[in-house]
Amino acid sequence: MLLSRERLLVLLNALYYCGTENIELSYPPVDMIFYIDLKKKEARAISSKEYGKKLSEFKEKLGKDVDPVCISELPNSNALKDCLYISGVLKPKNISEIETELIQLAKKDPMKGDRLLLIGFDTNALRRRVNIYIQKILIENRLKARFCHSSLIFDELFRQYDKKLPYEWYPPEALSFMKNFSNQSIRDARLARLGAVEYKKLKDVHSQEVKGDDSKDNPDLKIVKSYESLKTENDLLLISGDKNFHDLAQAKGMKIIEVKEPHEVPSSIPISWEGACDLIFVAAVCFGMINVNGVKVYGVWGGKDVNNWNKEELKIEIEGGSKIKLDRFNRIISD
Repeated sequence: MLLSRERLLVLLNALYYCGTENIELSYPPVDMIFYIDLKKKEARAISSKEYGKKLSEFKEKLGKDVDPVCISELPNSNALKDCLYISGVLKPKNISEIETELIQLAKKDPMKGDRLLLIGFDTNALRRRVNIYIQKILIENRLKARFCHSSLIFDELFRQYDKKLPYEWYPPEALSFMKNFSNQSIRDARLARLGAVEYKKLKDVHSQEVKGDDSKDNPDLKIVKSYESLKTENDLLLISGDKNFHDLAQAKGMKIIEVKEPHEVPSSIPISWEGACDLIFVAAVCFGMINVNGVKVYGVWGGKDVNNWNKEELKIEIEGGSKIKLDRFNRIISD
């Protein structure tokens, strides 16, 4: 069964109505990695230290004869913070300052002859799905601004995500959950895929596109230069998740906000049901496969194509009473 990110709410409801108030996201080599209390709307993650210890023990049991490509598919402890941040559960350190500055910059009204504010992103910002924070701030504050994007960003994302696992793929029994990953994007490339999906979403909301050149300049410099053409008739604000890009754009006289990631994961984080869905979605993509209270959720599988990526679909293997509830809720929504 395929289920989109948005339809994961149906899965949570199915589990909840089967008596589940606590959601556990587990990764086979490590066991539980995230815990969500749906009633308290609270999330917790295993500590980086504990994750690292369990993963090291798992690798030792695997032995030294395992294909290095298989080992490379096992995320290190940084993946915990990555999942929380990319899903939007863990907010940027400077989210309040970002909101304040956006409100200030978007005060002008184009209907009264003021210059329109255009907001553009760098590659890292889309990989980290930072655009979602920005879109939410604009909507909640009813700010008048539009998005723009450089075609060079997609080119860079494509180079990053066009890396696949072997077609002939035979992981050992202990990594049997990976068997269906053959000919799919490698772990790091999957995060670039998420960025490409966000890029497409920007295009779909009539974001203004600028083309880059084919020069041999630094890639970040080329992206900055491509945005410069919009400054003549518009106010332009760039959003970056990369300090080097931020400093480069600032040196070129561009208005730019650097979105700062938190260094630590709090012991407990507030989470909504929608946030829980996003965390399940991002974790499934990052880890390749996770268990959600016994339900197998695959972020990659044999035959997953660009349409599955763009629809933000996951593959679900579910049985028993939860499946009956899930099928019933799906029919209700579809009708």
